[in-house]
Amino acid sequence: MIWDADRYDHFADYSKLCMSHKFSLYLSLGLPIVTYADSAIGQYVKDNGLGLVVDSLQALPAALAAVDEAQYAALVDRIKPFSDLIRHGRHNQLAALQAVLAVSHALPF
Repeated sequence: MIWDADRYDHFADYSKLCMSHKFSLYLSLGLPIVTYADSAIGQYVKDNGLGLVVDSLQALPAALAAVDEAQYAALVDRIKPFSDLIRHGRHNQLAALQAVLAVSHALPF
């Protein structure tokens, strides 16, 4: 589960540091993501079918109860390509290539 803070923002600074790390770690391990619907990560998870997004922690038990084994297996299958890309560093390679091209003014877009 990736959550950005509690309602009093007690964990806001911690969350800013660890959310992206937890997100990529869970995906690299092939684990479905559970996150807040109104976050950027929540939108990415929803758009790509990588887990559950909920509006509040109170909605979490019902959302988890609604997932059966077949749905869970489908989530895991959708995560596999993302997991492979992360574990092989493809996102980092693309970012490094774009940086080199930008510095050399050869970026095609």
